[in-house]
Amino acid sequence: QGELMLTDLVEIFNRNELIVRAVPAVSEEEILGFNVKSVWRQMETIAMRRSYERLMDIVTIVDEDDLYLDDDVIDQIIALDESSGPLDIVIGKGVQVGAGVQLGPKVLLGDRCQLSGDVVLGAGVQIGPGVELSTYPGQTMHLRAGSQVLARSVLKGNLDLGEGSRI
Repeated sequence: QGELMLTDLVEIFNRNELIVRAVPAVSEEEILGFNVKSVWRQMETIAMRRSYERLMDIVTIVDEDDLYLDDDVIDQIIALDESSGPLDIVIGKGVQVGAGVQLGPKVLLGDRCQLSGDVVLGAGVQIGPGVELSTYPGQTMHLRAGSQVLARSVLKGNLDLGEGSRI
């Protein structure tokens, strides 16, 4: 099937005279293989739990079992909290935030909204339920402080939404 297994990597490394060492796993979660859908779902649950644990004392998460935030976004939120203090960010159920998105303080992300690409949300921006915001590479979407995007709106591409605007 063209798949490589961990044991294949050891053989490839040895053939190329690279050093191979054993390292103990911190937990069983670290060594799960996901060849079947049930384990894939288990890994999704582990990823959501880890995201929640990193953010639970910083932002409000409506449903810890139903969210996706890219690790870079989580790092950005943590850095913002360390530099600016309480953020008052609220993340709704089923929210998906991909790499490149930047959240300002007091942002509200409604249930099931999806953000991807170079999307920058200023302080106090409110994103309604089911909203989709996205950009293609090389594009930037800025939603300035206090702006709102109402439920089920879809915005794509280059956009600079002025302070206090409402769509």
